[in-house]
Amino acid sequence: MLRIINLESAGTLLERNNARLDEALQVVTPIIADVRKRGDAALRQYAKQFDNFEGTSFEVATQGELSGEL
Repeated sequence: MLRIINLESAGTLLERNNARLDEALQVVTPIIADVRKRGDAALRQYAKQFDNFEGTSFEVATQGELSGEL
């Protein structure tokens, strides 16, 4: 069932989405700048910080090397 949204409700939803985007940009923008500046060293730092990844290579398998389970 579709929900009917009036103009006022739509404006509130858009404002909330913009606020979320602004919050995300405040977090992501410095990370992107750091990766541009420090390259792989920054990638390793953020991979460890956010994903608990402590590997040394960021190499991704080509299509032919991917597991069929994926």
